[in-house]
Amino acid sequence: DAHRLMGDVHLARGELEAAEHCYQQAYQHGWEPYPGYAELLHRSGRGEDAIRGLKRAATLTHWMPSERKARYLALAAQIAAELGQMDEARTLLQTLDGEPRRWEFGALAGHVDRARAELAWSEGKMEEAQHRLHRALGLLQNNGAVLEAARIHLRLAELSALQGYESAVHMELSTAEGVFQTAGAEGYLVQCRALRDTLSTHD
Repeated sequence: DAHRLMGDVHLARGELEAAEHCYQQAYQHGWEPYPGYAELLHRSGRGEDAIRGLKRAATLTHWMPSERKARYLALAAQIAAELGQMDEARTLLQTLDGEPRRWEFGALAGHVDRARAELAWSEGKMEEAQHRLHRALGLLQNNGAVLEAARIHLRLAELSALQGYESAVHMELSTAEGVFQTAGAEGYLVQCRALRDTLSTHD
């Protein structure tokens, strides 16, 4: 599992080729490379492959803890929603709702709320999306998932930009950037800079 974890480190740094190599090594050694590999695929424009891989991995229930299966389904739903595949996202969330409800607690609950937020966003329900993102943020922060919480701050900045809340954008962005800089997560800092560049072109 060390290869998968190193893949996550490279992914956060924006070192996509190195991340993919690590995830491939993890799989060759008998470990599932998800959820990080799905994040990599999605970021590389291969979101469909990411969803298919997560759905396949979620079927391996003969050894997999139900919490990991729920994490895979939640991420698959999140990616589907971000791709505008709302029916697929709804179906995946319905499947998740039919699973044992261990995902209702801890950081995993935050990931599920993130997926539901992305679906609400795709449906144009911005207030619901914002509410669920804030709830996901609280759950992740309270369970020590600092980097994932910072990614929620970045997503809230993007949502606030769409809503025209400039002060909220800068507050969320600054918070996210502080965490990413401390963690050396250059890959996510690139996304922050891209949002700042977009905002400056509209000033």
